[in-house]
Amino acid sequence: MNFSRKILTIALFVIGALVLFSMLRAGDNENVQLPLPTRESKVPKDVTKVTPATDVNPPKSESDLYCDPVPVNGLVNTAGGEDSAFILPDGNTLYFFFTPDVRVPAEKQVTDQVTGIYVSKKVGDTWQEPERVILQDSGKLALDGGAFVQGNTMYFCSAREGYTGLHWFKAEYVNGKWRSWVNADSELKTQEYSVGELHITSNGDELYFHTDRSGGGGGLDIWVSRKIDSVWAEPTNLVVVNSGGSEGWPCVTEDGGELWFSRDYGIWRSLRVNGKWQEPVRMFFPLAGEPSLDEEGNVYFVHHFYKDNLMLEADIYVAVKKPRTYGVSLSPKSSQAGDFQNFLVRAGQAGKVLRWAGDWLELDTDGGAPEVITELADSREMVPLIEVSPQSNGELIRPLNNTNREKYLKSIGDFAETHHPLYLAIGIEVNSLYIKSETDFRNFAALYNEAYDAVKEVSPDTKVFTVFQYELLKGHTLWSTKPANESKSQWHLLELFKSDAVAFTTYPCLVFTDPSEIPDDYYVEIREHTLKPIIFSEIGWHSEESPVGWESSEAEQAAFITRYRELTMNLGVEIAVWSFVYDQNTIEPFRSMGLRRDDDTGRPAWDSWVKISR
Repeated sequence: MNFSRKILTIALFVIGALVLFSMLRAGDNENVQLPLPTRESKVPKDVTKVTPATDVNPPKSESDLYCDPVPVNGLVNTAGGEDSAFILPDGNTLYFFFTPDVRVPAEKQVTDQVTGIYVSKKVGDTWQEPERVILQDSGKLALDGGAFVQGNTMYFCSAREGYTGLHWFKAEYVNGKWRSWVNADSELKTQEYSVGELHITSNGDELYFHTDRSGGGGGLDIWVSRKIDSVWAEPTNLVVVNSGGSEGWPCVTEDGGELWFSRDYGIWRSLRVNGKWQEPVRMFFPLAGEPSLDEEGNVYFVHHFYKDNLMLEADIYVAVKKPRTYGVSLSPKSSQAGDFQNFLVRAGQAGKVLRWAGDWLELDTDGGAPEVITELADSREMVPLIEVSPQSNGELIRPLNNTNREKYLKSIGDFAETHHPLYLAIGIEVNSLYIKSETDFRNFAALYNEAYDAVKEVSPDTKVFTVFQYELLKGHTLWSTKPANESKSQWHLLELFKSDAVAFTTYPCLVFTDPSEIPDDYYVEIREHTLKPIIFSEIGWHSEESPVGWESSEAEQAAFITRYRELTMNLGVEIAVWSFVYDQNTIEPFRSMGLRRDDDTGRPAWDSWVKISR
């Protein structure tokens, strides 16, 4: 429907004594608002409400990060046209444009008494009856839409009495009402920059908008203007996101890290990595447009219903962002039955994922650990993450000869066919094998790709991947605080493996002495090399005052968890696993990475982990 394009060329004129809204009348210079007709009362009788069950082209999620979109729950959508959704960051206030009949031209909508901007509040999970947002003086005509709200200021498009064509206005929210609307063309440089529907970043420094101004690459392009000395500067074309077609209706997330927009009947997303926007990826399709996101990352947008190339109506949809799944590795205090049962209770409190890692041929053992953990996780409504490896500490457990290769392939195929695991890792910290023997590594990579195919043949929904050690992959030297050496980075190894996700172990305490030293972009580099879902299958920071020069504490361990959450908030992490619930009998610094002490009291890190996992 795209409000701004529909009315871009409309000119409103005062004819005779003025055509007045019947619900807005002026008397003795006082604004008197008569009761408004309902939206439903103006929807034509010949229009039948389209539902997801009768929708011939329902929008679908094309990303593992989001559930399939559904109509917003409650009283927002009708058989008319709900369009141009704008959600406030808290996810509880929704603005949108409504017109009762999408077949009616915009110049006739202006007098239908109901077309315009509406707002709905969410109570619980249900959107309440929307209210009309009045942004014009009584007795004067206006067709408003394209609302963008930031704090107590609303910018909106309007074709209105006294103006020719479309203009930008802004209003202020005072005492529960939008008031004091004024023309904003000079502030936004609407005429000079040809500003179409817009989005201003939360810090107020960048103005994104679409336009067909000269210098673009196709129809509509997205441009950005930056504020210099309180004035919007000459805009630049976002070449990386624009194509030969049309891109528009931009939305930038609250943290400034994601740019969402419409292109070719779909919704696309670009990530900002080290200050630069990356190649966009389509997230939802078909007939999805004009995205708006809340602070949780849920996407609100308009879905247009078509039949025989004729638009029937439009509704507001939402695609809920799948929650990041947290968990822990198998790490009981001891092998005694009581300790094992207690561990399972604690694991359930610490997240939804239960990870087991071990020798690949453990899959061959009847009643072995992989089978037991899978069944235990299922019975406790947890997600099993099974990781098998043919190497340990950079050395093969057994040669990759034909006999062993056949054993590996048969065991993993049989396990996948029997258990259909959701997640299956083949290889753990495989770049350590690369460091010690490139020949062994390449033989493993070939075996892995055969195993990937074998699993997919019998269990196509299983996500299969291998695991890299993140600090080594970046080019760090362990037990050194020197910056990562780019010439030693191993990012090229990712290209050797078929995979449904990228997975890493990460122990920043091996290269930083305090969580505050970890750079803001420490994990962002992943997105320069892949857009696949991210899994951190081992995460850890020690809690004891050793080794010398790398002393830590329980408080520091907890601080790392907070820092990790900050650093990975918008990367699209699907699974995050802390390595140990209880300290294990191993080498330092790993021996003090448990979230709970030997007496089963929780370290501060336990509370931090449980908090972010909820």
